[in-house]
Amino acid sequence: MTKPEEPRLVQKPDADDRYDRELFELLRALRKTLADQEGVPPYVIFHDTTLKEMSIYYPQNLSDLHRISGVGERKADKYGELILQEIIRYCEQHKIKPMPVADKRFESPVKQPRSSTILTTLELCKENLSIGEMAKRRGLSVTTIVSHLEKLIINGGAGEAISVDCFVSPEKQERIKQAYKELGTYLLTPVKERLGEEYSYEELRLIRATMARKGEE
Repeated sequence: MTKPEEPRLVQKPDADDRYDRELFELLRALRKTLADQEGVPPYVIFHDTTLKEMSIYYPQNLSDLHRISGVGERKADKYGELILQEIIRYCEQHKIKPMPVADKRFESPVKQPRSSTILTTLELCKENLSIGEMAKRRGLSVTTIVSHLEKLIINGGAGEAISVDCFVSPEKQERIKQAYKELGTYLLTPVKERLGEEYSYEELRLIRATMARKGEE
């Protein structure tokens, strides 16, 4: 007789341990479906760092899920059941038995790789250039530079996270965050209509990325 396969015990990894890439891709596909349904960028649902943590710790319930960085109360309530179903089903299929999760938020063990073009924008950002100046210096559109900044905000870490203070005043930041929360959406158009011409789409995108990074509700 064939000896039954023993379940794998998954312990808390060191920073250099690899996440479960197969589960990560499944969660990315689920995130894409949710983002398409809501008409928002995927990172607004969960950013890659959060999905990679899930693919390391295999949360099994809402209590575990809350301890993943980037998962706040609202996101857990809104997406938690679907995410947990996917993870639990995966664990059952692969006979993975996670160890109990420590009763604290994880420090993310995942470092995000960045493309050379984004790193070039990061270096210009350190020179305290405006978005327009960076676009002109690089011969790129403002939209492209803002896209780079969004990625740097979302995947910031290892001492390279950037601040939006150079691009959006603290007063505007608070007003934009308030508008997102009051409207209960991360869609740009309703927030722009609420705030008016004084606020640019670029500012709204940067604050949205900041809120997603911090898991703000």
